[in-house]
Amino acid sequence: MRYVGTFALPPGFDTKQNNSEFSFGISNIIVDTTVDENGKVTPASTSQHSVNNSYFYNMTIKYDKIPKGGVASGGEKATFSATVLATALSQSGFDTDGITNAPAKDLIPGQSASRNIQVSYNLSGVAYEDRASVVFVLDMNNSFGTISGRSAK
Repeated sequence: MRYVGTFALPPGFDTKQNNSEFSFGISNIIVDTTVDENGKVTPASTSQHSVNNSYFYNMTIKYDKIPKGGVASGGEKATFSATVLATALSQSGFDTDGITNAPAKDLIPGQSASRNIQVSYNLSGVAYEDRASVVFVLDMNNSFGTISGRSAK
C-alpha cells in the first residue's frame, strides 16, 4: 500500500537540522524515524517501534516553498510518502480500522467495503492526524483481503 499525505510545517521548523525526529503511524503500526535536510527518512533502529521498520519502504518528506536548508515560518506544506508492505496487517493493527476477516454487517466475502484508516504524524514534537480512505475486499474464503485507494468525497 502506498500512502501520500500533506501537512503544514510548524513555525521555526529548520530543515537543515539533520536527524529531525519524525514518527508515522498507520492503523496502529508505527515507525519512528529521523529526517535529514534533504527529506530522506530513515527508520530508527533503537526505538520502541523498531520491530515495525521492515513494513515501511521508500519514505520521503518533500518541503514545498522552503529553500534547501531553510526555516519554516509556519504553514508551508510538506508531503510525506511511504510504502507499507506486509502480510497479515489485520494482526498488526489494521483490524481496528475494519481491515479484518471477522464478520461485519458491511463486509460480505467477495464484495467491497469502504474503510477509513487512521494516520498520524509527529514531526519534532508537533502532532498531526489524517485518514486514508480505502476500499477493502474480503476474499471468498474469508482468509485474506485486499486494500485499494479511493477518492475522498
